[in-house]
Amino acid sequence: MKQYITSNQLRLIGKGWEIRHHLRKLTAAGDARLLSRFTNELPPIKVTLGGSRRP
Repeated sequence: MKQYITSNQLRLIGKGWEIRHHLRKLTAAGDARLLSRFTNELPPIKVTLGGSRRP
């Protein structure tokens, strides 16, 4: 598990379960302010479900 923090970015690299575990530890430790600083600046994510591609 690797963690890179810059002034406007939090990058977590690892297995899915490692990242979930680390995020839970951050929120439980009271570092929710750190997480909210990064998540408030995120643009909305557009997700397309299914495999239908239209030409």
